[in-house]
Amino acid sequence: MRAALPQRVAFPETLTGREVLEFYRALRGAPAGSVEAGLRIASLNGAGTRAVGTYSGGMVQRLGLAVATLPGAGALLLDEPTAALDPEGLAAFYDLVNRGRTERTVLFTSHQVADVQRVADRVLVLAAGGLVADLPRAALDEWRDAHGSMRIRVLGAEAALPAILRAVSGAQLDGDDIVVPALAAARLAVLDAIRRTGAIVETFVAEPATLEALYAALLQPAPAGGPGLP
Repeated sequence: MRAALPQRVAFPETLTGREVLEFYRALRGAPAGSVEAGLRIASLNGAGTRAVGTYSGGMVQRLGLAVATLPGAGALLLDEPTAALDPEGLAAFYDLVNRGRTERTVLFTSHQVADVQRVADRVLVLAAGGLVADLPRAALDEWRDAHGSMRIRVLGAEAALPAILRAVSGAQLDGDDIVVPALAAARLAVLDAIRRTGAIVETFVAEPATLEALYAALLQPAPAGGPGLP
């Protein structure tokens, strides 16, 4: 059995949250105790006996998440599950996915790249009505590292930049920061090269490439020789 959660979920406004969960529990044949578990997932903070019509949009979405996760479904199909969630609902969603990895399959669509980066084991990228990439987590992490950068701040950045540009390939000035493309394994070597120019490093931050950057790269024309991960 599969359970689905649309992007915008709605329930009869005169029913309470508990009554909604009880209806779907009975429909699915789930154990009676699963209603209490669902209320905990929904984090309604005592509002389970109030009419759904009094709920905020985030509360309704959390209730929908609780309904979708009632026992009996081996797969969850979630459409933009975090789009209307408040912080409590986000925490419930992340906990659901992390706890349920061995219990059920969770397939979700999202434009929220932070959610994808945080919880997805496998990423399928759709564009122009077609599938343009199918990436396991390891391949996604490898791409983000390979296309990542370091953001480095040195004393007197503008004065130090000419020497750093000669010493470090791809270094560019961005405000008060120097941005350098660098694999994780090469970052210490980059810092050493900057120090050898006489510059004093104040701070540095490693920044893996974003999924937005991957999406933009995937939309570029395929290189000669056929499609592949850019």
